[in-house]
Amino acid sequence: MNEIVAYNPTKAALADLTSRYKGVVFDVTIQSGMEAARTAYKEINSHSIILEKAREKEKAESLAYGRFVDAEARRIAEQLDSLRL
Repeated sequence: MNEIVAYNPTKAALADLTSRYKGVVFDVTIQSGMEAARTAYKEINSHSIILEKAREKEKAESLAYGRFVDAEARRIAEQLDSLRL
């Protein structure tokens, strides 16, 4: 399988996020704990959004290529069909 280069920034961030947040329990009963939890959530969520946008872009490009492939095959098939008439 090929690597999806557009995902590399998120994969790199994942290592950092994991080292900082995996297993962390925030004390949300105090203001500083709640703020830290919100900050962590926003940071992690921002990378989810970046990943989703990259996925959509990568998929759009492959879908566009698929439509091109289909259109070109139809065009050639129509020419072949016209020879059979």
